[in-house]
Amino acid sequence: MAKQSRIYKRHDQSQQQWTKFASCRTEYFYAIKTAKRNSWTKFLSEANGKEVFQAYKYTKPRLMEKIPPIQTADGKLCHTFNDKCQTFIKAMYSKPPEISQNPDRPNAPEAQWNSLTNNEVKQAIFTSSPKKAAGADEIGFAIIQEVYKAIAEVMNLTYKILIRNGFHP
Repeated sequence: MAKQSRIYKRHDQSQQQWTKFASCRTEYFYAIKTAKRNSWTKFLSEANGKEVFQAYKYTKPRLMEKIPPIQTADGKLCHTFNDKCQTFIKAMYSKPPEISQNPDRPNAPEAQWNSLTNNEVKQAIFTSSPKKAAGADEIGFAIIQEVYKAIAEVMNLTYKILIRNGFHP
């Protein structure tokens, strides 16, 4: 086969040479197939003792299914992987129930918070570690503590406004 392939590729790329190469290739692979079949048949006919189990080991399926057949809601069994996936998706991600708007129920009243005291602001600033890494604003607690020592009233007012507007520094 290799010789015919070389002749076809290097010298003569005619249809006749291609036919010779194709027939040699077919004969070659057929000879391999026949030799394998004969070898297997001979092995099975001469097998005794442990060789029988070796033959069984060669022929049993290599992959065992990890997920057993699954039953759908309508009672049908799913055996293929895709069917099992679809069954799981339908079971776990089913459509949520419709939520009806109940206009008779009034909205819950907003929670009333006590105002922040100056002592609470000071305690929040000074209980934080000055070595803590700076946040997104890149201002560390050591700087905030020094600023509080310098202008406590401005910091108290600033913190109260920030917390009232929903920002918790």
